Amino acid sequence: MITTTKDRDEAACPTHQPNPVLPRRPRFFLTDGGLETSLVFDAGLDLPEFATFPLLDTLEGRETLRRYYQQFLDIAVDADCGFVFETPTWRASSDWGRSSAMTQSICAA
Repeated sequence: MITTTKDRDEAACPTHQPNPVLPRRPRFFLTDGGLETSLVFDAGLDLPEFATFPLLDTLEGRETLRRYYQQFLDIAVDADCGFVFETPTWRASSDWGRSSAMTQSICAA
C-alpha cells in the first residue's frame, strides 16, 4: 500500500536515489514565465531572432536576466518548491546562426 510521497516515488522507481544537489526533494517545481516573451513585451528589449544569449555579454544584460529570474525564485521560495531555470542560450548555436540574421561570430563567441 502506498501511503506517503516517498512510498509512491519508490514504487514508481525503486532504484531512485535522492538528488544530491537538493537538500530535500521538493514535491513541486516552478518554471519561469517565458523569458524571451517577457523581455520583449514586458521589458521592451529588442531581441533579434528572439535570442537572449547576447545579454550574457554585458553587465547590464546579466542584470536584466538576474532580475527576470529573481521574481520567479522569490515565488519558489515563498511556495517552498524547487525551480527549473530556462536557459538563455537555446539560440546560441552555429546551426541557428547560419539560418538567421545573427552572424556566426556571435554564435561562436
